Amino acid sequence: MKTLVEYICTEKSTYAYDAISNKIISISGDFIQPLTKRDSFAITNYLTRCGVISENKIKEAIWINSFSEYIKMLGGKIPALVLELEQECNLRCDYCVYSGNYENYRTHNATAMKIDTAMKAIEFFHSHNREADKATIFFFGGEPLLRQDTIKTLVEYAKSIFGSKPLSFSASTNGTLITPDFLSWLHTEPTFNLYITLNGTNHDKYRHFPDSRGSLKIILNHISFARDNFPDVYNNQIKFLCNVDSFAEMVDARNFYISHSLHTPATTSFIMKRYGNEKIDSILRADIQRDNVAFEALVDLYINSGDEFCHSHFSDSLMTIHNRSMTAVYDCVPIERTCQPFGAKLFIDATGQFNICERTNSTINLGNIQNGFNLEGIKTLLDSYKNISSNACIYCSVQRLCPRCLAAMISGNLFCSIPDDICKNIRMSILRELKLYCEISEKNPKLLRLLSR
Repeated sequence: MKTLVEYICTEKSTYAYDAISNKIISISGDFIQPLTKRDSFAITNYLTRCGVISENKIKEAIWINSFSEYIKMLGGKIPALVLELEQECNLRCDYCVYSGNYENYRTHNATAMKIDTAMKAIEFFHSHNREADKATIFFFGGEPLLRQDTIKTLVEYAKSIFGSKPLSFSASTNGTLITPDFLSWLHTEPTFNLYITLNGTNHDKYRHFPDSRGSLKIILNHISFARDNFPDVYNNQIKFLCNVDSFAEMVDARNFYISHSLHTPATTSFIMKRYGNEKIDSILRADIQRDNVAFEALVDLYINSGDEFCHSHFSDSLMTIHNRSMTAVYDCVPIERTCQPFGAKLFIDATGQFNICERTNSTINLGNIQNGFNLEGIKTLLDSYKNISSNACIYCSVQRLCPRCLAAMISGNLFCSIPDDICKNIRMSILRELKLYCEISEKNPKLLRLLSR
């Protein structure tokens, strides 16, 4: 009998996670820990006979909504627009997807979005956002603050088009080009958030200028100026993003943020491995023993105190577990955690072409601002992804919690399955997060309130 069950052992109990029902089931303490394969097999048979878990009869993966429903969403409910204002950057960060260290990704160049292209993009977004409750526009690069005057112009233009609809803006920046004038302007635009990448003690190791000079000191000076002279902007509009290569580096980053009295990052995430070359491999080559010790320290800190920095890393995956659908699946399993193109945001590159998102190397034609959406190309993309998921994922015990990304299955104009090593790492991460979730429910259940959507 084939089931989709994983067993999670904590210090206090044993749990079974069943992908068919998407439930976490507490098992009697009579079972001895740690479980052997023989124990797991016996428990699985027992739980199946009792009707607690079900046999896997899944035949295919399907999108959570039909293509006709998807087209309706495109017509008026796109929530956000991402504008690639620049493909140039004043830094040369080693792990940037545009660094030349990732296969099939563009590299930094002088291509910039013309202002009339940006205005047409905003108009297109407005016409496809009419049924949404609010709208958000992100300015992306390269480095978007190379175009500060353009950003100011486009914000005014967007406000004139969207009228009274709630409208917010943001830009993701390396933080080296922040000026007093731009901070003064931000003070007049309270719905504009500025996301600064700040990685802590090891920041300069990877984030540097073309001549290899580090960028950390400059960024900290700009942050200090903002905090002293524009406290409202610093407290309400400046956010931080933190990228690390390991849990050990995450511990160092946390200490850095605390010692400099900085906001907790909005997110703390790992450097991307997919499509990386030897340089990326060398960056991500961690001391496993040291990393495991760091992970356990972060977990203990999070469970015992709800530490905000730890929350910035663990919360997304824990929220997925906490808010998961409890609807059982049988013949078909819904593709739940994968964004359909433009369902969360419409990314328009510097030339006016539509793409899945800002972090993909896809060259598949999905449309442009002149001709609109290429529905045939989009349908082919969705069908290809569904077929790959049906072939590769329906036998996986963590498929309903998997954050597999549609963009991660595309290289250039070709679809490809996720490599086994990536799947293995994702599965290990999900099992680790399931254990953390169970430990929180045992030791500090009040912390679960922070995970409710």
